[in-house]
Amino acid sequence: MSRLHKVSIEDLRELALRFFSLSASMTGFCMASIGFLSKESAEKEIPVLADDVIVIAGCTFLLCSFLSMIALRTESEVVLRRTFRVVDRLFVSALTVLVLGAVGFLYELF
Repeated sequence: MSRLHKVSIEDLRELALRFFSLSASMTGFCMASIGFLSKESAEKEIPVLADDVIVIAGCTFLLCSFLSMIALRTESEVVLRRTFRVVDRLFVSALTVLVLGAVGFLYELF
């Protein structure tokens, strides 16, 4: 039995609400980062691969937001637990991709 099955439904809904808010914020952060990277790459006339990587992270955060909303609205405990498990993994993956994009940008910049 995984640790997720030990968490109460109320706690899962609270976590889903927090993930929803945080994922939406991170989506906005990625959009702002893409604007900044586009400006920097245009000024220095260098192609930047990092903005493509950050687009992927932003889309993944957006998907996390959608799935968190599904988790919040569902009445089924099974759907809630499965959806939350997916959101949790996608969120950590998107954070990893975002960090890789930032490191890539710094590498290309210097």
